[in-house]
Amino acid sequence: MDELKSLACEKSLFDEDAAHGACAYSRAISVLNPIADAMHVVQGPLECATCATYAWNARGSISSQPMLHGKRDKIFFDNLGLSAQVMRELAAACKPQAIFVYSTCMTETMGCDVSEVCESAAKDLRIPVIPVGSMGFQAETGYEAACNALLRLIGSRSYKPISPYSVNILGDYNIAGDLWPIRSYLEELGIEVISAITGDSRVAEIQRAHCADLNLVQCSSSIGSLARRFEEEYGIPYRNVSFLGIEETSSALRTAAEFFENPGIIEESERMIGSVPIMM
Repeated sequence: MDELKSLACEKSLFDEDAAHGACAYSRAISVLNPIADAMHVVQGPLECATCATYAWNARGSISSQPMLHGKRDKIFFDNLGLSAQVMRELAAACKPQAIFVYSTCMTETMGCDVSEVCESAAKDLRIPVIPVGSMGFQAETGYEAACNALLRLIGSRSYKPISPYSVNILGDYNIAGDLWPIRSYLEELGIEVISAITGDSRVAEIQRAHCADLNLVQCSSSIGSLARRFEEEYGIPYRNVSFLGIEETSSALRTAAEFFENPGIIEESERMIGSVPIMM
């Protein structure tokens, strides 16, 4: 029990051999796939489709509105060329608010300049078309690739928060809807959730995430580098928290309340924490 309590998010229960099968692409798409109104195009063999389907079905992220990531019509390019024309046709069919284009191990052998294709398609479609460099079998680099892709969205939409107290929730993927009560608790405290990255998220919410006062980081292993970049580029501090169970959720709410140093919010958070049945 003590070992489990001391297990940090960055640590692994398994050695590298036990993680056989993971790759940069599988980690990158696991972070970005919950964005409900984005489309994901993968240049790679059909085996990558199996990887993505398994990774996502096993995770169980859900959305409060119709979502593109629940569809099975993603396009995986094997020996077919990737072009801006292909992007235009896919966008016409799916109506996404952004497109993520993943490079896999096959991309370099096909001689396609994914960044150039994305730039051309973005000009035509007038939506973000973002390359995700997820080649290779160093799985952790996939998280970094996903964070870099998110940074290209963040800061591209202006927004004035409704509340003087606001947060982003980073690294929660709304597994079985776990994000929804957390968002509700924070809003009941008077703290606006600007964006959840990436559980039950929308492109527009991510674009305005730079307007928040604080980042609450649930999974630092997948999204920790994004939290650090937020602080470097936008001056937004972050706190590592957990929403797993009543005790951890209570601590996270207290952390958020104390950050804003508002006596009313602190008092309300303690009242909420004391009302344990409400949080079950």
